[in-house]
Amino acid sequence: MSANIGPSAQTLKALETVPVSIAILSPQLLILTASDQYLRETETIRENIVGRNVFDVFPDNPDTPEAMGVFNLNASLQSVLLNKQPHKMAIQRYDVPNPMVAGQFITRYWEPLNTPVFDDAHHIQYIIHMVTNVTDKVLADEHLALSKEELISLNHKLNEANHEIQATVEELEASNEELSAIREQLQHTNILLEERVTRRTKQLFESELNLRTLIATARNPLAILRGRNWTVEIANQAIADIWGKVNGDITGKQLLKILPELEGQPFAALLARVYDTGVSYGEDEEIFYLDTPDGTVVKYISFYYDPLFDTDGNVTGVVVAANDITGLVEARQLLEKSYDEQKVLNEEIGASNEELAAANEELLATNEELIQAKANLSANIVELAEREAKLSYMLADAPVAIAVLKGRDFIVESANKKVLAVWGKTDNIIGKPLQEAIPEWIGRKYLKLLENVYDSGKPYYGNEVKTLLEQDGKIEEVYSNFVYQPLKNPAGKTTSIMLLAHVVTEQVKARKAIELAEEKQRIAVEAADMGTWYINATTRELVTNGRLRQLFGFNADEEMPYEAAALQIPEPYRERVLGSIEHSIATGALHQIEHPIIGYHDKQTRWVKATGKLYEAEPGKPPHFSGVMFDITDRREQEQRKDDFISIASHELKTPITSLKASLQLLELMKDNPSSQMLPKLIEQSSRSMNKISALVEDLLNVSRMNETKLQLNKAPFNIAQMLNVCCNHVRITGKHELVVIGDEQLVVNADEHQVDQAVVNLVNNSVKYAPESKKIYFVIEKLDGFAKISVKDTGPGMSKEKIGHLFDRYYRAEPASYQNAGLGLGLYISSEIVKRHGGEIGVESELGQGSTFWFTLPLE
Repeated sequence: MSANIGPSAQTLKALETVPVSIAILSPQLLILTASDQYLRETETIRENIVGRNVFDVFPDNPDTPEAMGVFNLNASLQSVLLNKQPHKMAIQRYDVPNPMVAGQFITRYWEPLNTPVFDDAHHIQYIIHMVTNVTDKVLADEHLALSKEELISLNHKLNEANHEIQATVEELEASNEELSAIREQLQHTNILLEERVTRRTKQLFESELNLRTLIATARNPLAILRGRNWTVEIANQAIADIWGKVNGDITGKQLLKILPELEGQPFAALLARVYDTGVSYGEDEEIFYLDTPDGTVVKYISFYYDPLFDTDGNVTGVVVAANDITGLVEARQLLEKSYDEQKVLNEEIGASNEELAAANEELLATNEELIQAKANLSANIVELAEREAKLSYMLADAPVAIAVLKGRDFIVESANKKVLAVWGKTDNIIGKPLQEAIPEWIGRKYLKLLENVYDSGKPYYGNEVKTLLEQDGKIEEVYSNFVYQPLKNPAGKTTSIMLLAHVVTEQVKARKAIELAEEKQRIAVEAADMGTWYINATTRELVTNGRLRQLFGFNADEEMPYEAAALQIPEPYRERVLGSIEHSIATGALHQIEHPIIGYHDKQTRWVKATGKLYEAEPGKPPHFSGVMFDITDRREQEQRKDDFISIASHELKTPITSLKASLQLLELMKDNPSSQMLPKLIEQSSRSMNKISALVEDLLNVSRMNETKLQLNKAPFNIAQMLNVCCNHVRITGKHELVVIGDEQLVVNADEHQVDQAVVNLVNNSVKYAPESKKIYFVIEKLDGFAKISVKDTGPGMSKEKIGHLFDRYYRAEPASYQNAGLGLGLYISSEIVKRHGGEIGVESELGQGSTFWFTLPLE
């Protein structure tokens, strides 16, 4: 495999849309890309930071001399590069530049996690720099610390006020009647508050149902435990922080193996009870002992356990929702201590006023109960408001489209900014039925899907679903991954449907465009019958298509390393080919060369033309040497045959011309002695030479006429047997071969008798030339389905199948390297053209040692 070449463009594009704050860093700490949420939280724009060093984009705040953000982040990233392990950093103050005011910074606190991503060779391809913005939490903790100081100051003031209370005790008796009336009013208020708490508790339960669908992205500590051994199926980082763990280290593990200290604490028994009974359980406050490398840490948490059921109603797991309330409990304990101190002071005052204390003892006890009840109710209301505010915030600004559709009419109960943007609507659709809010959906499948989910109570998941929505006044195609999640009341009946969708229109269109371009390229390459290659200029790793492997004699699906391919190039050419490749890689010069290849399996020789060039390295990728290869075997063979023909034609013409020249020279010497006995022989020899030259020239003229489509056919009916009995007299006169006619001697055909005679003569000449020992040559006449078939059969040595395929090609000779048999190699080609122009077919049947049969057909009409 190749060395680090960085993430692909598709990977970078996908990472930009993830609903978390991440930046993708190269091993050189250059920013390759960042998610949309990261850009929002760091007040940056993608085009302004991509390609830059992360510390050039985010320097330390010069107004904060103690700033350590750059130093600490650099140490973490260097640790990841050195150890090839994720590194989680403690909460850091790392201010970001204010894009609106040059030179100013915005206060930010982060909790970073740096994770390496490897290639196949375990080299770091890039680093995922994920940050969680904890600015609000840190500032809230600082505010809580200030509140503790204010509480201590308040206690001092209370001590001073106790002295004043003693002076007002005398007035308490007169106020008893008024306090009684207030008590009745408080009791009435208590009843109203209890009713409100009951109603709000029901609403809280429905809100928690919605929250459980957002476990994976929720900021609240959430987890899902599966099975009786409570294996962590899903857990967010918030609950991992409570457990003192890293999220990536706990998923898939058993809870008691992650936190063995839970044995002996109430949590394990409560989980077992929820799992066994299927009844939810929760505590607003519970002490939690956590083992750490520095010892046991005491935390206070609120938690709620909900059972998870399968379709048969069996419990399969538990949803854990928790919150770290250690700070709140410690603050309350401090306040309770102050109340205790105040109570002691009151008891001291009561001791000095025994009569008044006895008279008002019942009233004070009642007041304390009412105050405590009011405090509890206020705390519940505050907690309920906080949860509703968190849910509303998450829904409004979530990076995915979220909407809640209420009832069987699918009234838009809530819709966040993302879903309104996708639908092309404003928040004036809130409270309207979906058919009225999005009328373009009427009659489409989306409403039917919602009805099925509402009726069945089962969620529906869609992947890359195309939706037609009106945006900016026109209907647009929108692709999304979505889920219709039913929301149920405690009785299990569906009351609403939550829609969660992630728009992937750009990704789908980009992928389809790439697939279309790749398909067009593949079709073009296949249509051109080209072999393609890709060579890594650094490692010489070779990647090819199936056609190129076939050219080298490998199977199309077989591996072909660079070294194996080089060995298929014959020695005389190998050094020149490899040298040209190395020269092109070194200098960028064009690689263009023709050379033979000996097939790996079939050992067949093929001539190819290769053209390639070096392509410079792209960001994160090595340079590569790519190109194409064509099979030019047929062209090379044609060129070789033409060269052979020119050589043969030169030789064939030179011999009779030389003989004719010699005869003419002798005749010139004998012109004054016409009675010489040599004269007749010289004239005969000259005549033979002229006849031979005329025959050669006639063959060339016939080929020229055929190429120029000037060959005219003068068709007329004639008897085939009669034509065969008088043709080829030049062969009969020698007496070396007997020409025998067999078959249908009455068969008449409508054709050009002169041209057909020439075609037969060429076939007979071929038999005489290549089968000289065949004493008999047979003419066979047959009638076949409206055609006459004429065959010329000899008993010579026959020929191989490799030669049969080229016999009727122009300039082809069965023995191209020898001049033992005279001729230009045009006879069979001329016969083939004559037959084809008559509308017939021509062929040959032959085996080594079994003789040859040349045949052709002619239409009878």
